[in-house]
Amino acid sequence: MDTLLRSVVLGIGMLFGIIRPEAPAVSCRVYRDDAAVFLNAEASRAFPQEALKLLESGNELDLVFLVSVDDRGEWSLPHSLRYDPLTRIYTVGIGETEGVHRTDSREAALSIASRLTGLRLLEVAELEPAGLSVSVSCALESPGTDASVIWNYGRPEARVRFTAASGIPR
Repeated sequence: MDTLLRSVVLGIGMLFGIIRPEAPAVSCRVYRDDAAVFLNAEASRAFPQEALKLLESGNELDLVFLVSVDDRGEWSLPHSLRYDPLTRIYTVGIGETEGVHRTDSREAALSIASRLTGLRLLEVAELEPAGLSVSVSCALESPGTDASVIWNYGRPEARVRFTAASGIPR
């Protein structure tokens, strides 16, 4: 019930202009080495003040990176963020590596959660002669809460297209 009330309050605050969400932005960089093609992505402004209030009141937040490469399907890569008010420790779970980071620094936790680093997309041998198209978008989720209202129901996205495999930077 408590999380439902928070969602309603956030929605009413946005409706009347009391709370103004700042839209996040996603940037991405595709690069390669001799063996594979990789992706780095970052969601800037992913955790506005309203999200931090939800987090620090004991709710878990998930920043989910959705990555698609050509017609090979879509990967959902959640980065979970939790705060323990008793120990004042932030815990960040990185879905794609199953790694867990713990820190007492909010800035460090937010930085870790908002970055996707060195994701191996495909082998160089799998590159099509026509090139490569990569799309990255993000969603903010919180169990039991409609966290999408924080981003005004938006979903930031970045796309990059290489018309030839040789155009992918090293």
